[in-house]
Amino acid sequence: MKPKSINGSGAYSFKAFNITKVKGLAELLEKFSKRISVSYSTQSTARNYQRTIRDISLYFGHLPNELEIDEILDYLHYLKEQDLSSSKIKLEVASLKYFYREMINNELLASMIPYPKAKFHVIHPDNYLDYIT
Repeated sequence: MKPKSINGSGAYSFKAFNITKVKGLAELLEKFSKRISVSYSTQSTARNYQRTIRDISLYFGHLPNELEIDEILDYLHYLKEQDLSSSKIKLEVASLKYFYREMINNELLASMIPYPKAKFHVIHPDNYLDYIT
């Protein structure tokens, strides 16, 4: 299942008003918001974590506590295909790990969600000085 809307940059985009399309999502996000506000001091982190839970729910059409690891990996693969930065995908992974660890009490599932590998750039020895000066 693909997202309902794609923004101009080619990245995925879900509108907040779509949360009514997934039964129980509004309530889950409210509960999740309360839990995050206790754990994290920045509103930015809380918003980003909530957005992840909202988006994966809308992507699959049901709550994330109903997902299997293969579905979560499919979603992360989809995000990678959208050319999101590795730091954005790491944020998505951190959000999902937090959700499964803290909200669902499923440490095993949280531990199965991998962080993306960083991309390394090979520097030719002839160009080495260009990168350190």
